[in-house]
Amino acid sequence: LESKVQTTIAQKRYGCTMVQQLERLGLLSPRLSCAHTIWIDGEDIERLAKHGVVVVHNPESNMKLASGAAPIMKYLGAGVTVSLGTDGAASNNDLDMFEAMRQASFLAKLSTGSPTAVPAQTALDMATIGGAKALGLDTLIGSLEPGKRADVVMHDTDRPEWRPLLNVMNQLVWSADGRGVHTVFVDGRKVVEAGRMTTVDEERLYALAQSAGESITARSGLPDKAKFPTL
Repeated sequence: LESKVQTTIAQKRYGCTMVQQLERLGLLSPRLSCAHTIWIDGEDIERLAKHGVVVVHNPESNMKLASGAAPIMKYLGAGVTVSLGTDGAASNNDLDMFEAMRQASFLAKLSTGSPTAVPAQTALDMATIGGAKALGLDTLIGSLEPGKRADVVMHDTDRPEWRPLLNVMNQLVWSADGRGVHTVFVDGRKVVEAGRMTTVDEERLYALAQSAGESITARSGLPDKAKFPTL
């Protein structure tokens, strides 16, 4: 469901759409999360809604690979739960959920021609409670409620993207990014303080990542295509 080619192959191989084949196999259920889910018609959208399947939207990956724009507004209109993902570094690069929210909102507006498509609140819901539902953990995480785990992200609003501080929801989704995150709690445990991770030696992690990346590049035998040298 990510590319037109996959859709065509499924039709030739199964004599039906991929969603119909999944239904035949009894795999459509709330336990199923379908990534991308771009090339799909109205009847299959209704099938996903009927069985409680969760769609995982990866807007940045879809744009980078020119895969297409998932019909998010049709999903939401049919009652399908939509969550947000980033896909992998090879087709996204920054793996930034703030960017995923922003681009999910903007891509929906572009593809539908409607500036009201996927407002900021909807994008945030997709990234939070939508993601929790995709994992089957929405009774434990995904929203700030009594009885749920204390997963909290605190932003420093004394930054350019937050000033003037007016519509917090719009600014969070359309202006903010990870650079403004000050403190993070996961299940009540502080894992980020003053913008730095408390559970990881960041300098050592960056050094290991650099070494691993250079080693993989060397073993690949591919030419170094970087335009500028690293100093």
